Amino acid sequence: QKRLPGVDIVSLQPGTITFKGMLRGAELRKFYPDLDRPDIISDAGLVHTRFGTNTLAKWSIAQPFGVIAHNGEVNSIRKILKVMENLERMNAIPGTNIMPNASDSANLDRALQFLQAKGLSLEESVRWMIHPPLDDLVKMPEAIRNYFAGVSRAMGSLKAIGPIALLGMDRNKIVAALDNMGLRPLRVVQRKDKLVIIASEVGMPHVDNRTKFDRIGPGEMRIL
Repeated sequence: QKRLPGVDIVSLQPGTITFKGMLRGAELRKFYPDLDRPDIISDAGLVHTRFGTNTLAKWSIAQPFGVIAHNGEVNSIRKILKVMENLERMNAIPGTNIMPNASDSANLDRALQFLQAKGLSLEESVRWMIHPPLDDLVKMPEAIRNYFAGVSRAMGSLKAIGPIALLGMDRNKIVAALDNMGLRPLRVVQRKDKLVIIASEVGMPHVDNRTKFDRIGPGEMRIL
């Protein structure tokens, strides 16, 4: 495939619309007026706002939003590139779309998309990247332990790719997962009207008539 310099296709997934901008979150609706159109309705939305602390915003390091967004770091980019190399070796063909100069977020996103292209579901792809804590894994049934042992042989050591709180979405489901160190919070609120909000920061949107408050633990994954 020939790549155009400075051009990256955000998403070609049917049924998914991706809005991105180098602006404050409150300005997004002004920049994309179709968000106010009553005929544009979605059952789910994935939102990420970056608050830069040590770098200026630029497109080349923006979250890719192909299938995921996350809070935290992917430690480290070398591990993700190694995973990509392992995937190529397993399939004996190129195609993992490695971009050495891209962000760790971009390469993690591409690795997950590659796994899905090879037949794994979104939740399986995330599980290949985020394993349960070892203390929990040894207590699980033998079949599950064997599964992760096989994944580890195929993917290399990915026991600590975080700290990362990860959300992924496709046409049918949302997957939320926390790496096994659990150093990034991932909270769940469910209202009486069935609206579910999953967010990492304490200041997530205020909700009334809250009926359930929960959190996702280290190495845990939820599917909605």
